Amino acid sequence: MIDSSQNPYATPPRAAAADVRTYQGFTGRGLPSTVQQVMVVSILQIMMGVLELLVAAGLALEGIVRAMSSGVIELAVAVALFLGLTIFIVAVHRIWSGIAGFKFKRRKMSI
Repeated sequence: MIDSSQNPYATPPRAAAADVRTYQGFTGRGLPSTVQQVMVVSILQIMMGVLELLVAAGLALEGIVRAMSSGVIELAVAVALFLGLTIFIVAVHRIWSGIAGFKFKRRKMSI
């Protein structure tokens, strides 16, 4: 018979029930780990939304400055204003979902 311990494609041996430890959950102090993760992700969502608001404001400001300097709305101005408005809508939604997730309501909205 061939020794299967040298075969990397062999099925691994099954562990005995006594050898397997099941996860018992969070044992430390404070909030459970899942709750902490939801809170951290919600805070990061809010921070990302604020940064996106800054980008949206920069794009809108660039579009306005270009439109005022040239006097004509060009393609670059229209694109900058469109992207600024789109990023603004996404940023507001991200901040809203972060606040809702932090309150443990509508957590799937941030996905």
